[in-house]
Amino acid sequence: MRIRRLLPFLIGFMVNYPLMTERVEENPLSAEVKRHLRGVVRPILADDPRFGAAHGTSLEVVRHLITHGTIPGRMVPEIHFLPGDISVYPTAKLNVNHLIDLTPKDEQVNLREDTRMYARGIGRTHRFLTLLGIPLSNMDNNDLSNARDFLSVPDEDELGQPVARGYFIQKGFSPDLVDSAFNEADAIEACGFLLGISPEIQNTPGLSIVKGDKQIGDVTIRTFGKGLPYKYITGIEALGEAEKAFLANL
Repeated sequence: MRIRRLLPFLIGFMVNYPLMTERVEENPLSAEVKRHLRGVVRPILADDPRFGAAHGTSLEVVRHLITHGTIPGRMVPEIHFLPGDISVYPTAKLNVNHLIDLTPKDEQVNLREDTRMYARGIGRTHRFLTLLGIPLSNMDNNDLSNARDFLSVPDEDELGQPVARGYFIQKGFSPDLVDSAFNEADAIEACGFLLGISPEIQNTPGLSIVKGDKQIGDVTIRTFGKGLPYKYITGIEALGEAEKAFLANL
C-alpha cells in the first residue's frame, strides 16, 4: 500500500496540550510571521506558480514557526537525513526530475493527496505526543516511531500498537493518560497544514535540494540545521478543524 511506503518518512520530521485557538505569545518576530502567514492563506495546488514544493506539517510545527521564524525540519539525524532536513513534494517549478523517478504528470496528480496524507500522519503523531506532555523540541525518533505505530491502523500493524503502548507506559506515563491521548489523536480524521514553498529555494545560498525517496516522488530541502525561514512560505492551508480555528485567530 502507498501509505505504508510513506509511513517511514513520517517519523523523522518530526506541557499539556494548549487550546488550539490560543494565540502564540507575541514578540516582534512572531508578529511579523503572523502577518506573513495571514497574507498567504490559500489552497495548495500543484499548478500554482507560487509553489515550488508542498509540505505537510503539524500545528506544533506551525506554532514553532511563528515563535522562531523557521520550519525546524528533522530534529535529529537519521541514516539518510541531517538535522534541519525537510521532506517536500516538488512541483514542476523545481528542476528536480533527476532526483525522482516519477514523471511531472505523476508529481502533480499525487502532490496534494500525498502531502495531505503526510500532514495527517505528522499531525496525529505530534498531537499524541503533545497530549502526553512531550514538547516538539524533545520528540526523539523513538517517541515518533512508537507514536506512529500506536496510531497505525490495526490491520496494517497488529503487533505495533501494544508494543508502542508499552513503550510509553515504560517511559513513566500512566496507562490512563496514554489511552486518553491515543483516543483523542486517533479520532482525528483531517489534521495538520499544507504549506506551499517558494520555487526560490532552488536559488538560495544556504539551502540545497537533495534526493528523498525516489519511489514516492519527494525530495529533501537541506537547511544545514538552520530550518527554513518563513519568508519562503508562499501558501498555507489548514486541514483540520483545530488548525482552521488556529489560523483564523492569528
